[in-house]
Amino acid sequence: MHPRPNTRADHRIPPRPRTSVHTLDEKWCAAAGITRSGALLLRPDQIVAWRTPTTPADPATAFDSALDRILAEPQ
Repeated sequence: MHPRPNTRADHRIPPRPRTSVHTLDEKWCAAAGITRSGALLLRPDQIVAWRTPTTPADPATAFDSALDRILAEPQ
């Protein structure tokens, strides 16, 4: 059955994963291979899914691109 025009679809939004943001010291950053302006994206099992040593010129695009690669279907 298709929704009628001009009606709202029933969208179910999945629960948001647990997230946290931490500011880390220089020693930890050096061990992780990033600077204080860099970033890590960790999987729930604590594996590094994405790393950028410094802030990219366009952080939002870099993050979106990383998520696209991480979440891509295997070929």
